[in-house]
Amino acid sequence: MLRRDVRDDVKAVIFTIYELITRDFHFRQEDWRKLDVSLVQDVEWVPHPDVTLDHSVSEYRALLNAWVQGREQGKQVNLYTDAPDYIDWPVLETPEREYRDLRGHLSREKCWPMESRRRARARGEITTEWARPSLHTLKDGHHLLASGKLLDPAE
Repeated sequence: MLRRDVRDDVKAVIFTIYELITRDFHFRQEDWRKLDVSLVQDVEWVPHPDVTLDHSVSEYRALLNAWVQGREQGKQVNLYTDAPDYIDWPVLETPEREYRDLRGHLSREKCWPMESRRRARARGEITTEWARPSLHTLKDGHHLLASGKLLDPAE
């Protein structure tokens, strides 16, 4: 079985664009393997009142349909090396660290260092600042939009 059969990225893009425009998230509750794109492709897309588009829905759909057609008619990429311009990433070496075990013996191990941001900031190092709250602070079914607004699924 091809990976595309398991998680079809074209289908994912179609449903994602539909969700962005309509804010209709109910398909997320369905079994992904049974979802058919005709469920959203064969209906009119009505933008959600909170969605501001810079072009008409028909223009978005035309661009999406052209992209889908290009993906279906173009070369099928099943592995990243099948792509005409894939990124050949260099192998990233795992760093080694020295540590003393409980008996005081010096040992070495390969691992990625894990450290709290608080300690790194105390040393004046640059750290990633998360602009959104931790997921555990969101109630089940709620989504946080890029604008910072909390999207209640009941709305």
